[in-house]
Amino acid sequence: MTKIVVALSGGVDSLGTALILKKKADCDMSAVFMRLDDQSQVQEKRVKKISHRLGLPLRIIDLRQEFQKKVIDYFLKEYKEGRTPNPCVVCNKEIKFGVLLKESIKALNGDLLATGHYARLAKEEQSTKARLFRAKDKVKDQSYFLWQLSQEQLKHIIFPLGDYFKKEIKGLISQFNP
Repeated sequence: MTKIVVALSGGVDSLGTALILKKKADCDMSAVFMRLDDQSQVQEKRVKKISHRLGLPLRIIDLRQEFQKKVIDYFLKEYKEGRTPNPCVVCNKEIKFGVLLKESIKALNGDLLATGHYARLAKEEQSTKARLFRAKDKVKDQSYFLWQLSQEQLKHIIFPLGDYFKKEIKGLISQFNP
């Protein structure tokens, strides 16, 4: 049975991801929350309620130092140099699909990390390569934030929202009040 770790942020998209995967009978799920700053208590409280209601074991990972060093400091340095930084690209590569992915696979014994990104992956059966594609919902597509991900990262990731429109996800969670 595939072990999937769902990255929960407390928002609509990560909840939608968990609900979609929860409907699958062929996976074992747990949840993870990234503590990125000192202001994340509200989201953390919400994630605890969500994971409890879904019956998902939850692990909270403190990534404040890594986030400060790899994302915030990078942003400030690039901005001061007169460049246009893209902190989301760096956060995805270094934090979500860097440190968080490693923790999810290693510490939580997961096979895959699922996130609430609107993107699609096609994994080639004859090889270990994965190809990244735009989401069905072109307005919400986030594939352009994921362009720096390596093949090693992509083989351990799933994006359940890639085949949905945002309005469908909102409809899915409308019955769920954490």
